[in-house]
Amino acid sequence: MPMHLRWELYPVAHEPNNYGGSYMEEADWWTKRRRITRIGMLKELLLEMVFIKKVFVHKRKLWYATYAFHAGIYLILVWFALLFVSGVAIFYGRMSIPSALPFSQLLYYSTLATGCIGMVATTVGGIALIILRVKDDGMRQYSVPADYFNLTFVVAASLLGVFSWVMYDPTLGMARLFMTSLISLGEFEGPHLNRVIEFQIAVVGLLFMYIPFTKMTHFIGKYFTYHMVLWDDAPNIRGSKIEKKVKENLGHRISWSAPHLKAGRTWAEEATQPSSLKTKKICDEHER
Repeated sequence: MPMHLRWELYPVAHEPNNYGGSYMEEADWWTKRRRITRIGMLKELLLEMVFIKKVFVHKRKLWYATYAFHAGIYLILVWFALLFVSGVAIFYGRMSIPSALPFSQLLYYSTLATGCIGMVATTVGGIALIILRVKDDGMRQYSVPADYFNLTFVVAASLLGVFSWVMYDPTLGMARLFMTSLISLGEFEGPHLNRVIEFQIAVVGLLFMYIPFTKMTHFIGKYFTYHMVLWDDAPNIRGSKIEKKVKENLGHRISWSAPHLKAGRTWAEEATQPSSLKTKKICDEHER
């Protein structure tokens, strides 16, 4: 990656001090061993990823909708995981779900709760987000057609899930048996699915294929955004990785020209040009 612009915003989550400052405030900081707390980093990251802390603090009206939407998606992912465990228990463990066994009861009710609540929360939260993007002037200005399409796609998949659950699969038993048939690679005979559920499965499959090509995968980059941009306060001292990267970048040659730049020079050569000459060139250009 290219070097990012260091934000230098404090407090940084991995700083062990409790006053919100920086280790660079200490006398002769470059001679001392840096202290970093990973607990602070983990706490801040979880608060943001699980509870969407920044939206809660800075735009409370948006938080209710976006939290319902994201929490619903999290629950649906947990639901998928529970369906997988249920399928393994049914096919390989020869377990009936539901049954009198405590583990069977746990799988049955946790699957039902996470699936139903997740689909409803995603649907309600997604619809609320679409309405907010239309009604809120600030959000409407930076929303592009893809934002509305992405939200509509997710809402359509979750709404179909709610409809299938209410009308055809109230115990989510068909979903459980369908997952069992998938992990058995066809050895387990799956349930008979009607056209509505087949259409829902197709829509969810298309959504899964579509997501990697959109900014909806921002959750993957959040770790890097925090650790490599927002919290990056690594010391830039002689012999550091930052110094080596800066020298490497300064060695690149400029492939374009402007009144204040000359093509063919390296960035290091350009940076050593007297600023007064650059300013004069720009002023002369404007006068012409």
